Amino acid sequence: MARLFLAGRWLGDGGDGGGTWFDAGVVRRVDGTIVEVGGADALARPVAHAVLVLRDLLIAPALAAEHGSHVFRSLAGEPEIVRVEIVPGERDPRQAVLDHQRRLAAFDAAVDQGGDAELPPNPERLLPVVRNVGWSAPLRVGESWKVDLEDFVTGWSPTLEVAEVEQAIRIAWWLRWSAPS
Repeated sequence: MARLFLAGRWLGDGGDGGGTWFDAGVVRRVDGTIVEVGGADALARPVAHAVLVLRDLLIAPALAAEHGSHVFRSLAGEPEIVRVEIVPGERDPRQAVLDHQRRLAAFDAAVDQGGDAELPPNPERLLPVVRNVGWSAPLRVGESWKVDLEDFVTGWSPTLEVAEVEQAIRIAWWLRWSAPS
C-alpha cells in the first residue's frame, strides 16, 4: 500500500511535471530501525509501520475511504492485513512513528502486566475492512495477473486481469472518484 501511495497521482496526470502526492515519509522496520522514505530500499520488507505525508489538492477526501483494513491474499501465502489510517493535518512523519512506537509499548506493557487496570488504547487496533484483494500470479512471462477485488466502500467485486496487482487498486480508486457524493 505504501508503494501505491508513493506512486499515486491523479488520473490523467501523465507525468508531465505534476508529480506524485508524496511529500515525506518514514518507515519503522521490524528490527526497530527508522528509515526516511526516499531511497530505493526504504520500503524493502519487513516494514512494521510506515507514515507518509501526501499533499495535493483534494487528496484528503479522495483517499478518505482508504481508511481501514485492507486484506491481501495470494494463492500461495497467508493473508496479510494492512491497516491504513488516513489522518488529516500536517505532521512530522518521524515523530508520528516514534509516538506510535511509544503508544504501542505502553499498550503491550499494560497487557503484559494484566490486572484490573484499564488498558490504554491499542494503536494497532483492527479497523473495518474496506478492501479484500486476492490474486494469482501469471504462469508465464507476459501474462496478466488475475485479481479478485472486493471493494466494500463501493460494493464493487470484479475479477480483473491486470499487469500488476497495484493496478487493480488504482482502478478501484478511479471508480470511487467517479461516484457522486
